[in-house]
Amino acid sequence: MKKLLLIPTILVMSPPNYAMAVMTLTCTTTTCGSTVNENAPTSAFGTSSTNKCYINSSTGKIFQITEHTACMTGYELTSTSHTSTTCGMTYYYDMCTKACDGTCSDCTSGSWTAGNTGYQQRTKKTCNTSTCVCSSSTEYRCASGYYGSSSNGTSGCTRCPSSGGVYGTSVAGSTAITSCYLPSGTTVSFSDSTGSGTAKYTANCFYTN
Repeated sequence: MKKLLLIPTILVMSPPNYAMAVMTLTCTTTTCGSTVNENAPTSAFGTSSTNKCYINSSTGKIFQITEHTACMTGYELTSTSHTSTTCGMTYYYDMCTKACDGTCSDCTSGSWTAGNTGYQQRTKKTCNTSTCVCSSSTEYRCASGYYGSSSNGTSGCTRCPSSGGVYGTSVAGSTAITSCYLPSGTTVSFSDSTGSGTAKYTANCFYTN
């Protein structure tokens, strides 16, 4: 019986002829002097620091970083980044910031303002007590005269029902229909088995299921 001899074929492909990319730095280090065109953000809480300067070889403008090496009590070295417009690059350095004490500065939610009809919104700020980082989000609620809840400011709120041709009202942020009421002094029209006419409420009249 004849045997078949299988000879594997190896395909050798030449790599593409890529050109070597050379990165050209816009800025190079230079000695810091009296002329500075751009400063990286810094704070006043460092007790010692070093200045690092970079010069744009094309424009001659100088960018300076003040890097902290030690901080006042209650502050700590934090890695910070800044993208320089002079150099077109992002630089990383240490800056003294408040050590986390479980609180956040400037972390108070904004006032409620009118949104879509029947809705209000505000900027809600929340402090992470572990990192002392304040985060912001948009919060929604139902406006006066409406009830329910909303996560987007366009749905979830319903107008209070009417009685005798008059719509009820409610306190902004009400979530239940039983929060709707006709205020004391409201005059409504009625027509029932006893007759028809108008009536005036002498006390707030709340909706009941």
